[in-house]
Amino acid sequence: LGLTVAAIVGTSGVLARLRRRPLLPAPRWAIAGGAGLVVLVVLLVAVIVLGAARWETRPNWLFRGSFTAREDALGAAAEMFSDHPLLGAGPATYALLYPDYSGKFPIHAIHAHNGFLQAAVDLGLVGVAAAALLAGATGWLLWRTYRRSSRPQQLVVIACGAALGGFLVHNLADAANIWKAPLIALAAVAAISVHAYRETEEEQGDPPESDHPPPRREIGAGLLSQLRLIRPQVLLRFLP
Repeated sequence: LGLTVAAIVGTSGVLARLRRRPLLPAPRWAIAGGAGLVVLVVLLVAVIVLGAARWETRPNWLFRGSFTAREDALGAAAEMFSDHPLLGAGPATYALLYPDYSGKFPIHAIHAHNGFLQAAVDLGLVGVAAAALLAGATGWLLWRTYRRSSRPQQLVVIACGAALGGFLVHNLADAANIWKAPLIALAAVAAISVHAYRETEEEQGDPPESDHPPPRREIGAGLLSQLRLIRPQVLLRFLP
């Protein structure tokens, strides 16, 4: 579902942007679009063929009915968060605590099957607030970059936004934030977003130095763009 949402949002955004002012002349645009469509069809056929050929070799747990088990996992996670609301139960403790709260479906109890609730169990309200602040700063950074960047950079921003949106949607029914592979991909998208922001700022020109601290809305983007949070001179700059 998350991949589908990311593909729809990203493709729609790119097509809407290119419709206003295409990067290629009309004949080349038609050729490029046709070639892209052919590649997508070939990939889809390949996935279907490979899936059908190996259907019987898939493990049984991959096709199990899991709605009841997921509902139970969500209920257990809600109780854990209720017992540890401020700081959470601690990272990677859900599977250890699950037998004390339910224990009905141990094979499903590796996580809460909801990334947002999983974060609440692991980190509590403090961690959730920090994650929400980071998400808000990232969204503002992408929007600012899109508004001020060139057309190629805008396509990069659209792709990054679609990827992040797909990750968030996927976490409604899964807890991808506990696995290394999705987090590596998420870090890569964040790095691309920050790089696009820095390039846009460099193209716009550096603002003049000022003795006054920057506006509060600039702080989040500044920290993200620098990627060097532990710097005494940066901390002193924001002190009165």
